[in-house]
Amino acid sequence: MARPIQPKAPPRARQCAGLLSRLAFQHGSQHGIDTRALLRDAGLSVETIQDTSARIPIARQIQFVSLAADALHDDLLGFRLAKAVDFRELGWLYYVAASADSLADALFRLERYCHLNNEGLHLSVQAGPPMSVKLRYSGVRRYSDAHQMSCFIGVILFLARHVTAARLADADVRVAHRVPQKRELQRLLGCRVQDLARCDEVRFTATAIETPVVRADPYLHRLCVNACEATLAQTRVSRTGIRHHVENIIAELLPHGPVRQDEVASRMRMSSRTLARRLAQEDCVFSDLLRQVRLGLARHYLRDRSLSISEVAWLVGYSEVSTFSHAFLRWTGASPTTIRRPAALERINQTPARSKARAGARATGTARPVGP
Repeated sequence: MARPIQPKAPPRARQCAGLLSRLAFQHGSQHGIDTRALLRDAGLSVETIQDTSARIPIARQIQFVSLAADALHDDLLGFRLAKAVDFRELGWLYYVAASADSLADALFRLERYCHLNNEGLHLSVQAGPPMSVKLRYSGVRRYSDAHQMSCFIGVILFLARHVTAARLADADVRVAHRVPQKRELQRLLGCRVQDLARCDEVRFTATAIETPVVRADPYLHRLCVNACEATLAQTRVSRTGIRHHVENIIAELLPHGPVRQDEVASRMRMSSRTLARRLAQEDCVFSDLLRQVRLGLARHYLRDRSLSISEVAWLVGYSEVSTFSHAFLRWTGASPTTIRRPAALERINQTPARSKARAGARATGTARPVGP
């Protein structure tokens, strides 16, 4: 008798060490917002994020930090938190980089071992010159996040300066999402910043990558590498489908023109037919993913009052405002202008916990923090 087919168990959600959540909790509490309410809204608890040995789902960390940033009215929260990191809290990831011979060696170690702290993050280091560190997500929607990726970018830049004791002012930071306060960010990072880039990236000059690490120690480095390799061998990151990968490529391409299935397939090194078949195995089609990414980005950009409706339309891949408005009306039952009204934004984009957090911040007069 044939055995009944057992349904496939869903893949385990990608996990992270939770350092960013702890930093956001401390920072938000210091600035008067109700971080406990925001944690509950993100499906987290104080006990979980204060347990430095606990792993938490990446999606919940992204949601919590986003809620905190909204409550603080801080578009640069991820970068500010990166500047507040005590690098020793990164564990082996810090010590293996801080004991390397040069900045180039340190970056290559980060590339190999970054999974130990965040299973959704992939670094790709290209020797150059210039040396480039590209940051990408696996199993995580990039367009749903701004602050976690911002923190990663900041950590790489600040850690490079820390281990070399060099200013590295010629570094070049590229960010995939829009940065409303670019000048402030450039002051914060001390280098050039380009937003709406095709990928998240930190670039270093040829002279910078040859900079020696001031605490280089070959004996300590060997111990750190052995420990990291042993941990890596025990780590099994769950495999996920290609849906998130497709969504991330769509989000990268939208501000640069029309997005076609064959172009996305080419970026993934497969035929359009193969891509369609792989998506069908996950019960989705390309046109639905394109619509979902556009809608998610449109809602995000409409909250930014510095953007006109025409700029929002362009950012989500429409050359005509009327075409975008008709599509948005079809998706949501309301026009972009209607959605942008304060009452509508409050209903659609704000959760009860976020309202409570903002009220706490207003009561203490600390809704907009200054400095890291």
